[in-house]
Amino acid sequence: SSGINAEWPLRPGQLYKSGDQVGAKKYLAQAKGFDQMIDASQKGLPADMSKIPPSVSSPPARHVLSRQNTLPHMSGDVIDMGPSGDAEEMYEQLVKDLENQIELCKNNAQVFQKLGDLPSAKHYAQQFQNQTKDLANLKGIYKQRKGIPPYRYEGCKFPILKCCPELSDSEAELVIVRCLNIPVPQGWKPDDLKVHVSWEFSVGDSSSKGSTKTYKGGINPDIFEQFRIDIGNRAARSFARAIKRGSLKATIYYDRGFLKKAGEIGVATVKVADWENLAEIHEAVSVMDGRKQTATKLEVKLRIREPVGGAQCEFTDMRWLIIGKSGNVPSNPAPSLAPPKQAGGRRPSPNVRRRQ
Repeated sequence: SSGINAEWPLRPGQLYKSGDQVGAKKYLAQAKGFDQMIDASQKGLPADMSKIPPSVSSPPARHVLSRQNTLPHMSGDVIDMGPSGDAEEMYEQLVKDLENQIELCKNNAQVFQKLGDLPSAKHYAQQFQNQTKDLANLKGIYKQRKGIPPYRYEGCKFPILKCCPELSDSEAELVIVRCLNIPVPQGWKPDDLKVHVSWEFSVGDSSSKGSTKTYKGGINPDIFEQFRIDIGNRAARSFARAIKRGSLKATIYYDRGFLKKAGEIGVATVKVADWENLAEIHEAVSVMDGRKQTATKLEVKLRIREPVGGAQCEFTDMRWLIIGKSGNVPSNPAPSLAPPKQAGGRRPSPNVRRRQ
């Protein structure tokens, strides 16, 4: 009861300060309702604990991927008999397709390993080994001038996990990619331009700021500087509401010369509400000069470990190359090809005596 008393009365004030007046009224009403339950408990009377809502400081429920949503879906249908042309062209295309499949399996194995989904990671690690073995066999057979082994392409829906496992739950990554269409001051040449970007980022109670180095590159200078940003406790329930108000404010400056104050070109603002469903926000944002939109743009990326709503897989339709009659498939086994029937029917067993 002491924990409820300490926690719930504070929550309405926090929500009110963040601008969520509806949520503040809701939590205040719930906090008042606890008084009767506490009084009943102190008098030895039973209290219905099932009516207590979850703690406001407990982490929100996160979407957990099922194995069905992390494995490839094979159609089992042959959709393509493969490349045509001479043997060398066919061989080069098969090698290219197998190398692409190997890379896909390798990437998924590493991503699921970092996310702690060991069954899915093990599955893709096994497929990585199988595809690598198929590539070695293909190269070995072709090198021995034995032609190309049987192969086919089947329809496959391959899952690509949209997340950034190299980031921790408490950090985000900001990438200042480039500036586009920087205005050239009167009397200057484009090659005279030197620009840098200062930025400020805030989400909830966390805020950070920094600046890039100075870059030359005409009116479209490439920057590509990366910054790690502390975003606080993203497991808190308040984080989902905080990203709706969080933003990046980036200001572009140009160097006016020795001992002169840098000139301001304009400000670009990026909202991070899309983190609800995306792990990466990649935009080229218009730069504002006060309230006036300019022709200049700033390209940025804002990345978090996984969407606030939970990691999700996007399935990509592709042709999956299978070497051999049965071959290695990434998920459901494809139907094996029936062996050709021998002319003249089945040969009699040598142990069966013919009738005279």
